[in-house]
Amino acid sequence: MITLYIIVFIIALWGIKPRRNEQERLQYMSKDSTDAIKGIFILLVFFRHANEYVKKSGFDYSSLADSLFSMTDSFLNQLIVVMFLFFSGYGIIYSISNKGDSYISNIPKHRILNTLLNFDIAVACFIILSFIIGHSFDTKTIILSFTGWESVGNSNWYIFVILICYLSTWLVFALNRGNRSILTAALLNFGLLMIATIALALAGKPSHWYNTIFAYPIGMMFGLFKERFDSLVNKKYAACLIGAVICFAISTLLFFDKNLPIGENSRAIINGSSWVIRVISFIIIILMVMTKFNIQNKTLIWLGGNLFPLYIYQRIPMIIISTYFDLNPTIFIIISILITCALIPIYRKIQFTL
Repeated sequence: MITLYIIVFIIALWGIKPRRNEQERLQYMSKDSTDAIKGIFILLVFFRHANEYVKKSGFDYSSLADSLFSMTDSFLNQLIVVMFLFFSGYGIIYSISNKGDSYISNIPKHRILNTLLNFDIAVACFIILSFIIGHSFDTKTIILSFTGWESVGNSNWYIFVILICYLSTWLVFALNRGNRSILTAALLNFGLLMIATIALALAGKPSHWYNTIFAYPIGMMFGLFKERFDSLVNKKYAACLIGAVICFAISTLLFFDKNLPIGENSRAIINGSSWVIRVISFIIIILMVMTKFNIQNKTLIWLGGNLFPLYIYQRIPMIIISTYFDLNPTIFIIISILITCALIPIYRKIQFTL
């Protein structure tokens, strides 16, 4: 199964070109550039989700290739969704900075309601599929699934979290209209999302529901200070990259080290702190690679541009195939990806656009 990661690595290198001048380097946060990065990570999300069904089938990971796949998936952890949240935060602060109050006023309709309605269409499809294959859910679960709080076999946590991020952004910036400091509003939004993080933890949600939320406000802060980042990277590229890699390596070792001779409270603090540093350093490394190289792979750009339907509908073929067929895991994952991609034209015909 490790072949899948090797394929993604080859695809990522296909069409990659160095940014040769200052003008090209300044385009590293363009839509095509960010879509290409998202395209890479949505493939990794495919692997993560498909692997859940592979595990349920009782697959033996004892071979070297399969154990390496499992280790790679564990190593990446929630890093595979970090850039989605980061780019969302960057995109929304960029739009607010350039379009102002008119954009803020449209967040409930264009960002929140559009996302929720299209998500709910997918939820309805999963409910129908569950009925067909003989799975049932109680009424409470079905009702709450339309908010993203519960699941009927679909992926839900990310949509719930991004809706919370959009709602928080709208509330803070709508209330801040009299105060023209975008930075102040962004900081307030950061604080509000940290409260949401605590609330999700207290509600008993698994850690993957809330341990990457802060990537969204970091994306917003990056949008506000991008010029300073660009200037620093331009002057001290090697030092910045080496520093980010060292921070990532140390934080990763601390995050995964379960043998530290410390108490449970200290371990929790170290795990939490190392995770935050790991995420931030990971973001910086990705950004610095983007400033030097342009991924002009049309396949990845297409995947990143269709992130929402690919994320929401990918479990449909996974559920059908795992229910009725017994396939080699690698073949199972590849076929699931291809079928999901084939669903995109159908999604485009039924999607809501307000």
